[in-house]
Amino acid sequence: MTFKPSPNRSRLVKLIHVAKRDLALDDETYRALLQRVTRQTSTSQCSEGQLERVIAEFKRLGFKVQQKVPAGAPKRPQPLAHDPDSRKIRALWLFMHEIGVVRDPSEAALTAYVKRIAHVDSLHWLRNPDPVIEGLKFWAARELPAILQARLERLGAGNGYSQLIASVDRGRNPDTYGVLLDAWEALDQYEQGEVG
Repeated sequence: MTFKPSPNRSRLVKLIHVAKRDLALDDETYRALLQRVTRQTSTSQCSEGQLERVIAEFKRLGFKVQQKVPAGAPKRPQPLAHDPDSRKIRALWLFMHEIGVVRDPSEAALTAYVKRIAHVDSLHWLRNPDPVIEGLKFWAARELPAILQARLERLGAGNGYSQLIASVDRGRNPDTYGVLLDAWEALDQYEQGEVG
């Protein structure tokens, strides 16, 4: 018996052939499965109900139906990497945005930066985070002196940069990220004290 073509029937037949390929079934095994599930040897002889039973059997054997995403539809966001190094990288990235160095704080922009530096498509796959972390710190340390100076001038203490750095230096190299971050945070506290 041959069944009338229909869009649903065509979809089911295509799905069966995808499953056959994904499960790497040879023709003989595939025909034996059809025979066992439907008592037919060809999909053209199967009703829609029988085709659905074949797909159910393929799923039982491990076939996963991939949902087709329409063109232009937004992609489902990948969950964020939450390991300590990824959190540190994300915090540095957001700090760089806060000080005005990074224009786009999005995860997509961070991912593009990580790909450029570490040649991986996601923080999930980053095996050696040091080049990314140190690169962000170096970038921030290069930009922060001018940003701190501009902030001091806005606060009316334009010539106070060296005093600010000396107040947080504690014997460290005054050009390092740690000292410059401490200076930024000291200015935050100063401004909050002024406002409060």
